[in-house]
Amino acid sequence: MAKYMVGDYIYDLRKLRGYTQEELAEGICTTSTLSKIENGGRTPSPATYEALMQRLGGQTSLFSCFVGKRELEAAGFCREILSIMARNETEYLEAALEEYHIWTGEHPLEETQLTLYMGAVYHTIVREKPKTVLKELYRALHITTHEDITIWREPDRRLLTYDEIVIWNNIAIQYKRLELTGRACDIWYGLKEYFNGRIMDEEERAKMFPVILYNLSAALLEKKAYEEALRYSEMGIRMCVKFGKLFPLPYLLNQKSRTLLALEAFSDAKEVCRQSELIFRVMKKENPDCTGEMSIAF
Repeated sequence: MAKYMVGDYIYDLRKLRGYTQEELAEGICTTSTLSKIENGGRTPSPATYEALMQRLGGQTSLFSCFVGKRELEAAGFCREILSIMARNETEYLEAALEEYHIWTGEHPLEETQLTLYMGAVYHTIVREKPKTVLKELYRALHITTHEDITIWREPDRRLLTYDEIVIWNNIAIQYKRLELTGRACDIWYGLKEYFNGRIMDEEERAKMFPVILYNLSAALLEKKAYEEALRYSEMGIRMCVKFGKLFPLPYLLNQKSRTLLALEAFSDAKEVCRQSELIFRVMKKENPDCTGEMSIAF
């Protein structure tokens, strides 16, 4: 792909979304670098291009046209390992990690936000202390931004990248595990408002928004805010159905069933629970744990 075509695409999309160069570039690159990219004088790195597209709601897949082989392979390793973690397929995890460590030993690369985040998720699985994992997540987040939620919840602030959203979700999980549920809910509420108020690629929205809604609904159920918990679980279910996202769907159905049970809607709770169990069987998950938080979607 010619450089001027990449720059024109970024420029046109930025103008369409109504963002200044300063707003788009913040936390990703300098304004002068973005200007050079848009003018065709510089080719963005894969990471820069992906981050820009995630903020603009464009197609991130285009970055593969000029990604290097090693970077592409490393990202593929990380995404696959994160998918294994998300599916809780622990029987495959150690082998995948060993293969990844062998590969990185032969092809050393600088730490990226993705590799740091992957390490934090792994340490969550092996039950490292939440405070330790929280530090790792903030370290990953600070690769691209030092903002906190009080800033990015403002409607005129920059767009978050998909990876930043995932990291913020996991930061909320660690706060909840530290019994700081109010702080966790603040983050999940902020993410919900963000998804509702921003223009973004629908595929990116469908991948992560149901996960946010599940976690928020679970926290509200724990706080006995039953009506609100029910509303958000139903919102997540509708999104899963609309976009064909199988993985979060049975968890959201199970969450809805538990909320209906708390509301003493016993007949409806039983029916929704049955639906959840049927989908879990299709997914070959006979006895899943539906009471924990969901860290990632795929």
